[in-house]
Amino acid sequence: MRKDGAASVRVRIFGADYLLRGAASPDYTKRLAACVDRTMREVSSQASLVSTTRIAVLAALRLADELHRGKRGKAGSAADDRRLMQLVRKVDGLVKMHNE
Repeated sequence: MRKDGAASVRVRIFGADYLLRGAASPDYTKRLAACVDRTMREVSSQASLVSTTRIAVLAALRLADELHRGKRGKAGSAADDRRLMQLVRKVDGLVKMHNE
């Protein structure tokens, strides 16, 4: 650990190695990285996406949705689910345009 309290930890997410530094404990950072890795692998297995960027964006949306649902303390409504899918399609289209 450095004098400023930041600890460095090496993690692997979706086949890529990252050296992360932060105030969180290395164990906590590794658990977060494992959650991101698991979510990216789930998205990758459920969609016919090849772009790591698209997979990462969709995984981020899924994790954000889980976070917001947890903060609300209830399951999302059908309207929330439709809005999330609209956002996913919009982000996917933007990423597709960016990669072309």
